[in-house]
Formats: sequence, C-alpha cells, structure tokens
Amino acid sequence: MTTIFAVVILLLLLQLMKQAMPSLHPLFTIIFTFIFLQFVFVQSIMPWARHFLAIIQHVPYARSLLYTALVFLISEFMFTLLADHEYEALGEVMRIAVRIALVTYWMTELEPAIQTLSNLLKRV
Repeated sequence: MTTIFAVVILLLLLQLMKQAMPSLHPLFTIIFTFIFLQFVFVQSIMPWARHFLAIIQHVPYARSLLYTALVFLISEFMFTLLADHEYEALGEVMRIAVRIALVTYWMTELEPAIQTLSNLLKRV
C-alpha cells in the first residue's frame, strides 16, 4: 500500500513539473525513477531476498540464481528507462554487457563442477 501511495505522489509531482517546467521534466523523471527504485529495493526486494535466502540456504547455487535474477530485473528496468528516453542502442549495449558479465560469473561458479564432471568422463 505504501508503494502505491508513493507512486501516486510521484505521479502528481511529475505532472506538476511537466506543466511548470516541461524542458526539465525528463531529468526529473529519471531522478524520481531512481529514488523510487531505491525505495522499492529497500522496502520490498531486500527483505524478500533475505527471507528467500533463509528458506533455501542449503540449496546449491540458490544465492547465485537469486543474484542473477535480481541483476536481470535491474537490467530490464534500465533498458525500459533508456528505451523510454529514446536510447535503445545504449540500452541494448547495456543488456549485452550484463549478459556477458553474468555468463562470466556463472563460468567461475560452475568451473569446479565442470572440472569434476570432466574428470569423471575421462575415467569412463
């Protein structure tokens, strides 16, 4: 409920700024978007992630999967924000960079398992 109330207040503030200062409206939109993202992250996502990790703490790669999901969510959010402001090319480059970073992360995470599997296959 707090989140909905915050969105309504932000919407009203943005509409007011759009009428009063149309040339600065995109700048304020981005600023308020990041402030709201921080609010949602602290109020909703972080408590949920802590609770989720406590539940699945013994599941292999659970922390890495949660990390990957959060990075993808933030990446999609950033892409949408960039696309809304007509920076689709920059958004696509950012998406590719995030994917490469996550593949690199998973390669280092899975390297011991791949080495073990490779050694088992060599013995067969």
